[in-house]
Amino acid sequence: MSGISRRDFVLLSSGAAAGNLLVSGLAAAGDEPGDRGPSRSGSGLVTGKPKPLKQQSIPGFLSAAQIAPHHTAHYGGALNGYLAADKRLEESVQSGTPLDAAAFGALKRTINSRGNSVVLHELYFDGMAAEAPDPQQDLRRAIEQRFGSLEKWGADFTASAKEAAGWAMLVLHPVNGKLYNVVSDEHAQGVLWMAAPLVVIDTYEHAFYIDYHNRKAEYVEKFMEHIDWTEANARYRAASKWRLTDPAVPARTRGRSSPTPARGPARTPSRSRVPSAPRTPAAGRTAGRAGRAPAFPAPGGRSAAGRGISSRRKRMR
Repeated sequence: MSGISRRDFVLLSSGAAAGNLLVSGLAAAGDEPGDRGPSRSGSGLVTGKPKPLKQQSIPGFLSAAQIAPHHTAHYGGALNGYLAADKRLEESVQSGTPLDAAAFGALKRTINSRGNSVVLHELYFDGMAAEAPDPQQDLRRAIEQRFGSLEKWGADFTASAKEAAGWAMLVLHPVNGKLYNVVSDEHAQGVLWMAAPLVVIDTYEHAFYIDYHNRKAEYVEKFMEHIDWTEANARYRAASKWRLTDPAVPARTRGRSSPTPARGPARTPSRSRVPSAPRTPAAGRTAGRAGRAPAFPAPGGRSAAGRGISSRRKRMR
């Protein structure tokens, strides 16, 4: 993990769920324009104040009457809950006054859930556009390599969002560098550990009920027409700069068997080196796959596009 500080790594570790606070990406000093995630300086987790909206309404998609209470009551309420819990825990630590077990556990879970809600709402609001730009080359190429085409990704993402009770996200995972569409039914559940969210949709009823009532599917389909691909590509480029790998295996040889050495005079092994047993091709393949996260199977009952993605993944293996 070179070229990034420990603090920046923690701030970049988006998608750390089920007990670890999800934190949005950031722009590191000296990054090129466009190589940025959501600015950590603007997040409510840093400023203690709600991050201003980029737009008060999105014509043809979300009205001001829908966005305003969502931003004020739900996002703002999550921020207030996070700040209150964090303050109480900090006071307990600083004063040396322990909390009872029930209160301590409740505060810890509140920080996880409310803190994740803050970041996800910021990613959601910042990730929409009145007029969606075309997907940029970096992210588009990655989507096509992973899903087969932008259209196949869109079908899978739409199906994921319609099934999600809370959030659906396109994320990039730093361990294997793969993209995933993930479903989260609660702020602190469902997300891949450390995966960086690139495209985020809020699927709680409060996100669409004023404008769409119970027509969730229509809301999801309209969202696909208002993705800010410039923002999504910037998040992708920022997240792509860090990659968690096994330090014992050089990146240039990871996933491949060691090359066969050129024949020559036999050498006497050094006393400090233990000769290795020869590896079979199967062992090489197993070693190459060590530590990689498995691809998620497409949920049941999905469209033909979703099943096509699943079949393509099998062929890739």
